[in-house]
Amino acid sequence: PTGTVFWEGPGQRRFADLRSVLASPESADAMADAVAYLTYRDVRLATETGLAANGLRYDVTVTLPGDVAGEYIKTAGHYHALDANGVSWPEIYDVLFGQAVFVLQRAVGDPSGDPEIDRAVAIVAGAGDRLVIPPDYGHVTVNVGETPLVVADLVAVASNNHYQGYADRQGGAVRIMTATDAAHDFEAVWNPAFPELATGIEIVRASQLQPFETAVSLYSLGVESPERVRFLTIPAASGFVI
Repeated sequence: PTGTVFWEGPGQRRFADLRSVLASPESADAMADAVAYLTYRDVRLATETGLAANGLRYDVTVTLPGDVAGEYIKTAGHYHALDANGVSWPEIYDVLFGQAVFVLQRAVGDPSGDPEIDRAVAIVAGAGDRLVIPPDYGHVTVNVGETPLVVADLVAVASNNHYQGYADRQGGAVRIMTATDAAHDFEAVWNPAFPELATGIEIVRASQLQPFETAVSLYSLGVESPERVRFLTIPAASGFVI
């Protein structure tokens, strides 16, 4: 689409804001005021009313390349709040540019605090890949490429995020680190603050997951085809699994 684009932001997350979720918090001090990622919320054509009318919001996040003491730059990570029926809000992500690893972890219990988890999955994705995050999964977006990583997401306006569980445990259950072996792009390393998770780290490619409306842009789905993304505003209707 063409026309004047509206957005809220950019919101800036600096390394000082990420200190509590980094594997090496003290390593961020020297770059505390530098920007790690930018968030553009409610991106839409200025004349567009369909997204809000459908109860949806389209956001864009730009994560810069690099690492902090060997840990690739990432978003802070969050769980989604529960709706009135006690189901957490799902979300859809598109990778628009760059290389990403999405680290998902399934919460058991109330996501507003520090829930236990029973599964962690690292999903490798590149430009053109789409990922549906089902209910119950918290997530972190990691830039494992040499360029900025640009991702878009479609989510219910009513959805809220809980960050405390990630801050309490110094990040997610899996940390994505720079590789010591030239044959690999990254290393997935356990965060020892999650002793309840006894299974191995699952690593999959986004192309291996259940495809979803791949011929239609995410923005168009939210504006023109809300029935296809009904599960975003009615989480209990989500049938997606990872």
